[in-house]
Amino acid sequence: MHFRLSNGLSLSYRVRGAGRVLMFLHPIGTRGAFWDPVVERIADRYRCVTVDLRGHGDTDVPHDRFSLDDLADDVIELLRMERGEGAVVVGCSLGGMVAQGVALKAPELLAGLILADTGHRQTPESRKGTQQRADDSLKGMPAMLDSTMSRWFPAPYLALNGPEVQSCRNWLLEDDPVVFSWGWEAIRDLDYGDRLKTIDLPTLVLRGSVDASSSRENMQAMAALLPRSRYVESKAPATSRHWSRPPNSRFY
Repeated sequence: MHFRLSNGLSLSYRVRGAGRVLMFLHPIGTRGAFWDPVVERIADRYRCVTVDLRGHGDTDVPHDRFSLDDLADDVIELLRMERGEGAVVVGCSLGGMVAQGVALKAPELLAGLILADTGHRQTPESRKGTQQRADDSLKGMPAMLDSTMSRWFPAPYLALNGPEVQSCRNWLLEDDPVVFSWGWEAIRDLDYGDRLKTIDLPTLVLRGSVDASSSRENMQAMAALLPRSRYVESKAPATSRHWSRPPNSRFY
């Protein structure tokens, strides 16, 4: 389905199931279908809304740069159209950053948050690295493919080349490199800081134990700021031969 936002962009989203609204926000360079394996398990209990964020998937490509605030505004407008009061917003990496923005700007719409492998602020060092990714993106998506995939997936799982790996590889190659660069610039400017103390919502903070990008210290610090949060860290299997799914993918 598509929803025409007040800014003129057409936002692509998909709805499955019935019940409490769960809105899923994906990592940079992917799309709403990233969440399909999760939705397939819970659509018999919840109304699952998967969104293609601005410039991703089948959502319109914007004419200019965008911020995390812009992405949050898009989601808020869709939530209101969907009558999503009491929704739980689930976000991974970039999606988790946008989810925090939604909670800060429109807490009345939400009943809770699930934030996976994400962050709430940049350091001078991480800001520099993120800008480098933005600059490198302009060389084209094939040039970004290997470094991005190796950051997202542990090497043993990447070698299995399962359907999740293939999907992410295909999505990256289909991405607009300019929009991908703009996305990294938006992430570069991430700085919610102590504002998270005002988010009075039940929040589950999830981290994959081998996630090299979202450190344990940073995610625990984020959880500590959120008044009603619980921090959970998944455990990697002992050997790669036990990996039938990607338990600790690195999407940041």
